[in-house]
Amino acid sequence: AELILEQLEAHRPDGFGPPMILSAAQGSVLGDVQVTAVLFTFQMGESRDRNHWSYLIVFGYGDPIGPVLVGGGSQHFDSVSIEGRTIVLSGKSYADDDPRCCPSIDASIRYGISQRQLMPLATRHNQSLQARASINRC
Repeated sequence: AELILEQLEAHRPDGFGPPMILSAAQGSVLGDVQVTAVLFTFQMGESRDRNHWSYLIVFGYGDPIGPVLVGGGSQHFDSVSIEGRTIVLSGKSYADDDPRCCPSIDASIRYGISQRQLMPLATRHNQSLQARASINRC
């Protein structure tokens, strides 16, 4: 983990805190090559829940692939997994009337690797019945 944090530090924007790993997963996204997918953030301010953007980077295939911006604003991903040849990020997204503290919609995005780049494959938002009801009231 220390080596990964050192490599993430090289990507830190001015004015942001040190990198914080949110989640990591290992698997064979690229055939027989074992890779480590890391979801991480650089924090600005004191709270983990505000003023941060999340990024995805993949190690294990020569030079790191990424990082790419994957969350912040209306989407907050907090876990990464590898399913077959796909990297899956899971988290929450905001409904129109959600308070800023509490996104209510399950969200996921899938990434593949093509020509040494992370490529988004699909995004999914699952609203709970309660969230759907509150959205339909508007």
